[in-house]
Amino acid sequence: MSGKVGSKGYTILGEDSIPSAHHAVAPLLKAAADVLGESYGMDVSVRVNGDGTAGGAWLVTEPGSPLEVDVGIIVRTNSISSIRAAAQEGHLEITADERFSQDGIDPTALAANGFDGYMTYHAHIARRCLKDAPFADDASADPWSYARVRKGSISEALEFLQDHAVLPDHAPAPGPR
Repeated sequence: MSGKVGSKGYTILGEDSIPSAHHAVAPLLKAAADVLGESYGMDVSVRVNGDGTAGGAWLVTEPGSPLEVDVGIIVRTNSISSIRAAAQEGHLEITADERFSQDGIDPTALAANGFDGYMTYHAHIARRCLKDAPFADDASADPWSYARVRKGSISEALEFLQDHAVLPDHAPAPGPR
């Protein structure tokens, strides 16, 4: 893994895994990593899915384990046509229109302007790092559950993290999976 040192001394781990600049997610994922590193003064780990359409920038909350995913920002490109096809083939638990509604987009307006894709941003906080439990996925005591909340931008996701996350040195470690 390569690393980049930011102005506050944080390191972006896994920056070499960020897809090349022709992918829409690359500059936004780099921005998310920079915002997290600058805001928290901590190292940031970057992970990208296999096709480069989504990734996360994660605070390295446990040094020596850069793949920990306690607190981070997820950036995803979404294709209207792919979502419709997946829904039609039964690969989604909801309809395509419900997905678009959840994402707060109007696919007809985007298509009318020649766009097939859009970006989504999520703040992600592991249950053990939540200041306030109402944002957890469910009410279970499962320490591996999390809150993943859709936000309109990287800065909104960061604001949510700052308001609702406590870093693991103040939170109990999760039990075995």
